Amino acid sequence: MIRSVTRNTHSRFLEIAKEHLAIGAVLETNSTLFLNCPLFMQFYLCEQGALMIKGENATLAGTADPDELASMLEFLDVSGLTAQTVPTGWKETTPSLVMKYMPQNCGLALPPEYTINQTPAAAQILEVVESVGIVGERAENFYSELCTKRNHGLAMVWTAEKQGGAVSTAGAYAITETQAYLSGVVTLLSCRKQGIASALCNSLAQYFQQSGKNVVLRCSPEKETFYQTIGFQTVERLKNSRNPNRKESLK
Repeated sequence: MIRSVTRNTHSRFLEIAKEHLAIGAVLETNSTLFLNCPLFMQFYLCEQGALMIKGENATLAGTADPDELASMLEFLDVSGLTAQTVPTGWKETTPSLVMKYMPQNCGLALPPEYTINQTPAAAQILEVVESVGIVGERAENFYSELCTKRNHGLAMVWTAEKQGGAVSTAGAYAITETQAYLSGVVTLLSCRKQGIASALCNSLAQYFQQSGKNVVLRCSPEKETFYQTIGFQTVERLKNSRNPNRKESLK
């Protein structure tokens, strides 16, 4: 049976989440902060799974009954799922790769005219992120989540700057006792193909690796080579699936 997570069952939810790289860190961090914010995120416990609903998308660590999962997600008006389980009647799409940073010296350095800012203002980060089309309500939610996580020490985001202006950003948007989940890697179009994002991600990964955390991320297959050059190796493939009977949102 799939049921809402409460304070009494949160420990079981975390127990399941912690067994999984990348998505486990996201579920652990988000549920710790937003368990009582159902309009923003919702959390559910399956017999052997931990489920997070965020907008039209869901993430499942562990497993759930495919029939029950399909009914539950349809009821909640969810269209996409990342998990090892595919709900009954749903169609698989491009998978996600879970990649882990393997300790090594890749020799990646920023071009000399750029510097790393380890404590950029949230507005600087948002400005770079908006350059790839994250605007409106999505941008507002991103900003709110970023600020909340940074205020609680559960996120760390760096930028690469030139003459005081941010041109690239990468961050750990879920930090647990054992993991740092890297995400939000964006570089302004005018500054790409200079090795800026590679050097920034590598520096951030080394920072967390030296503190004893597993540095992990999730990406699409076409980005696998990029992260391999930084020092990441693929350790798992997750299934992405969509409900073919649900109309896409116009938002």
